[in-house]
Amino acid sequence: MKRNNQTKKPFFHNLFYNNKYLAFFSFVAAFIIWIVVVMAFSPETTYKIEDVPVIINLEDSTAQKLDLQAFTEKDYKVDVTVEGKRYSITPNDLSADDITVTANLSYVDSVGAHSLKLVPTKNNRNADYEIVSISSEEIEVYFDAYKEIQVDLKTEKLPGKLITDGYYSDGPVLSANTVVVGGAATQINRLDKENIFAKIDEDELRGVQNLTKTTHFSSVIELVDNYGNEVKYVEIKETAPVVITVPVMKKAEFATTVEFSNTPDNYKDFIENVAVTPETLNVCATEDVISSLENVVVGTIDFSSLKSGVNVFTFKKDEFSTNLKVLENIDEVTVTVTVTDLAQKTVDVDKSRISFTNVPDNCTVSFVDTQSTISDVILFGNQDELDAVNADEVYAIVDMTGYKGKTGRDIVKAKVSVNSLNCWAYGSYDLPVSVVVN
Repeated sequence: MKRNNQTKKPFFHNLFYNNKYLAFFSFVAAFIIWIVVVMAFSPETTYKIEDVPVIINLEDSTAQKLDLQAFTEKDYKVDVTVEGKRYSITPNDLSADDITVTANLSYVDSVGAHSLKLVPTKNNRNADYEIVSISSEEIEVYFDAYKEIQVDLKTEKLPGKLITDGYYSDGPVLSANTVVVGGAATQINRLDKENIFAKIDEDELRGVQNLTKTTHFSSVIELVDNYGNEVKYVEIKETAPVVITVPVMKKAEFATTVEFSNTPDNYKDFIENVAVTPETLNVCATEDVISSLENVVVGTIDFSSLKSGVNVFTFKKDEFSTNLKVLENIDEVTVTVTVTDLAQKTVDVDKSRISFTNVPDNCTVSFVDTQSTISDVILFGNQDELDAVNADEVYAIVDMTGYKGKTGRDIVKAKVSVNSLNCWAYGSYDLPVSVVVN
């Protein structure tokens, strides 16, 4: 057998004489050399960092010790230009978070506008670049004490063509009648506090006309001085916006009438005439209310207030209906009820037929024994009906709702009723009582 006399070659000999290994190490060496050259010989360049916020820090400043605050109309931002090696100031390496721009408050010692020098600094002092310029070297800031006041809001008249003919609006209604205004104290004192208006946003109002239903608008509140000039460094502090509502109602004319309550069954037989003055009324209400009306009921007359002959009642305009607005220039309506000649009878109501309702929990009510009868109660109706009525069919109720009296003797009102369906008791009657209030 032959012996192999070849000697094994060293590792480094194979490494440097192998083309594959040699190519790899050549690439690595070239890359390292390129990095060294770029870092050592890279040209200087500049880069602009945009929208760096300006910080106004009052802590430990003279302004803070004088109880002054900084008021601005916007958040200040500046552009900062830096210079350094091209590789270290690329957009991937730098942003607004790497720079701090501070306003110098050293010379702020009074109320008013002050020009503040801006001082830019690197957040990382060891960063391989330098700040060379900023887009603004100073800003103007107003300093003053802070103040808040509450002011009343007013509204303007509606534009003439906003409401359709045949419809009506009382004018705008605000969701809030007052607002809190806060800001620089000196500027707050300049406000024309008696003439702060909430106006309908013109952008929403543009092109809107001929409204036929209630509509809501956003508001614009102008803060101005006595000359109509805008007051700066003040603002509305309310978080909820003030909404302007324009209620729109339909107009119509209806005959007037009256209703009756606590009536006997045949009450119409006793009513000779009902006259309401005025006979018609111009009113307005929502579409659904207007469509449901046949006339305007101006009030309700309790039959216990009617006697033979002419009975006159007045009803205030504001009491007609919560759903209606009367457009007439009147304060009240007069109702005349003429009742036919009636038979009359008087009876007494003793305490066995007198009851108390809605007595407060802290009250005890009892009769005054010597005056426990309601005497001379007047009954009206047909003679035959009255002749058939006996004392047991007449009773009285004392409603103590909302009673505010004190312990002792008092006079309360009793309402008398009759079980008969075709006659009624006239008027209300005083009843002495004894009251104990706990």
